[in-house]
Amino acid sequence: MSMRRLAVLVLAGLATVSAADVTNTVDPKAEAVLQSVSDYFKAAPSFKVEMEAETRIEAEDMKQEFTTRAVLAVKQPDKLAMTVKNSMIGTMVLVCDGTNVTAFLPAFNRYTVKPSGGSLEQLSLVMGGASPACLPVVSALMERDPYDALVKDASRIQYLGEEKRGEVACHRLKFTHPEFDCEAWIRTGPQPLIEAVKPCLAKMGLAGKLPPGMKTDVILNLTGWEVGTDLPAALFAMTLPPEAQKADSLFPGQSEEEPVEVDPTEALRLKPAPTFRLPLLAGGTFDLAAQKGQAVSVLCFWTTWAGPCRLALPMLEKLAAAFKDKGVAVVGINQQEGDAAIKEFLGNAGVTIPVALDGGSEVAGLYQVAGVPQIVVVDKSGLVREVYMGYGKSLEDELRVVLEALTAPPPAAPPGAPAGP
Repeated sequence: MSMRRLAVLVLAGLATVSAADVTNTVDPKAEAVLQSVSDYFKAAPSFKVEMEAETRIEAEDMKQEFTTRAVLAVKQPDKLAMTVKNSMIGTMVLVCDGTNVTAFLPAFNRYTVKPSGGSLEQLSLVMGGASPACLPVVSALMERDPYDALVKDASRIQYLGEEKRGEVACHRLKFTHPEFDCEAWIRTGPQPLIEAVKPCLAKMGLAGKLPPGMKTDVILNLTGWEVGTDLPAALFAMTLPPEAQKADSLFPGQSEEEPVEVDPTEALRLKPAPTFRLPLLAGGTFDLAAQKGQAVSVLCFWTTWAGPCRLALPMLEKLAAAFKDKGVAVVGINQQEGDAAIKEFLGNAGVTIPVALDGGSEVAGLYQVAGVPQIVVVDKSGLVREVYMGYGKSLEDELRVVLEALTAPPPAAPPGAPAGP
């Protein structure tokens, strides 16, 4: 199973809640906490929150981490704005102006427009699996009666006691649904804000679909809460570039009726590598097209926060040194991070390979990056020869074999063979 396929399963699972005819059992303490949350948000005309969903995937010889970051702004009764960033789709912008929901994917310059259904209560369905906001504990805050939404379809909601997350005192609750379980941490005190949500992936449509021995873990952290502030009207108006194209689906070649799942190792290998130009951290630009005929390019999509990247970058540093006189260009393509964080990591790790800045993950979108690190080897003719997803102990040896083959001199002509032109 590819990392992209697994990422799609995880993100889709975050949006899956089964409606069922069940009997609710809510602990008295849990009921009191959820009622305080409901009263607080019912009285608020608006709220804004930053969300970060951290996903970790582990198998015997591989570790993979990726993060989805989102900013969600809601203005009652019918306006919403959300920006989502991750290494799978790059940046996505979604805006509801009260009548329509417009979604825009800059990586493909495509946008879709759908009716909103007239209320925020319909939007969690429209948002689909692109955002961690689809977790029902969070999306319930958008509804007219958050308490009813929080307990809807739950077979049991338990109060697990008080627990600190960092320096923040929280109530810890466990939600049990027929097909969805999660734990939530909600601040104590007069502002009962949701601090974190941890879903149980075993009941989210993933059972039986993961390879044997593979473990997954997701935690959604919520920070930067602004509740009841006067959010500007311009926030809920989509601004599209002139070249943006209206489409039925955000992704080329995909329709809602027949969704297409693409494995980048199959879709990219032995195809022309998408060309791009990106600024370099040290100044100047990296132009992949300029490498054609000159060098074999090793592109590594990475971030400072992903554990496997912390192993992959020093390994690539060794390979860059080993092949520096053989026409190999090794470039790290950082995803959506600031210069200071990147420089600190490179200094601590002793990594000196050139780093290109993919601030909007547009290039990651072209290369269908499902998680970091993703390493792509492009030969001198401009063809993608290999795609590696994640990090394993054998990766360095595999890359050495590939690079040795791609940089080996052509075999000598046999004696007596006619000379070339």
